[in-house]
Amino acid sequence: MPNGESALIISAIVQAGATIVLVGVTIYYAVQTKRTVDAMDHGSKNEFLPIIMPGHYPTLSNEKSLRIELKNEGKGLAKRPFKVTFPGVAPIYVNSLPPKDKQDITINYDIGYVLSLETRDRKMVIEYQDVFGRTIKTEATLIENSNLGPNGDAQGLTWDTWHCTLP
Repeated sequence: MPNGESALIISAIVQAGATIVLVGVTIYYAVQTKRTVDAMDHGSKNEFLPIIMPGHYPTLSNEKSLRIELKNEGKGLAKRPFKVTFPGVAPIYVNSLPPKDKQDITINYDIGYVLSLETRDRKMVIEYQDVFGRTIKTEATLIENSNLGPNGDAQGLTWDTWHCTLP
C-alpha cells in the first residue's frame, strides 16, 4: 500500500492526465463546432447567389453585332460592376441585375477574328459579385454555328456550353 506522499504524487499525475485529455476533447469539439458554423454560414450565403445565364438571339456572320440576353436565375442580386468580356472587344459594364430579371446587351464583333482564335481564347466571360462581395464568373466558349438564315447557308456565333464558377 502506498504511503501518503506516493498517493499524492499518483493523484497529481492522474489529475494532470485527465486535464490533458479534457483539454484535447474541448479543442476537438471547438474545431468541430467552428466547422459546423462555417458550413451553415456558407450554405445560407449560397442560397442567395446570383446565377447569370447567357442566352442569345440568332446572329448571322454578315451581321456585325451579337445580341446577348443576360438572365439572373439565382435568388440573389448580381451587383455592379457587372462586366462582360468578349474576345477582341472592350469590356462592357452593366448595372446590377435583380433575381429573375434579364437584360439585353449588344456586342460588336468580327466573326472572322473570333473564329481565328484558339478555342481556349474564344471565351465570353461574365463577371459579377453577390451581396457579400464574392466574385462569381460565368464563362461560355464561342463556337461557329452553321445552317443559319432563310436558306440555311449562313454562319454565325453561338456557344455550346457555359459554366459558372462559384465562390
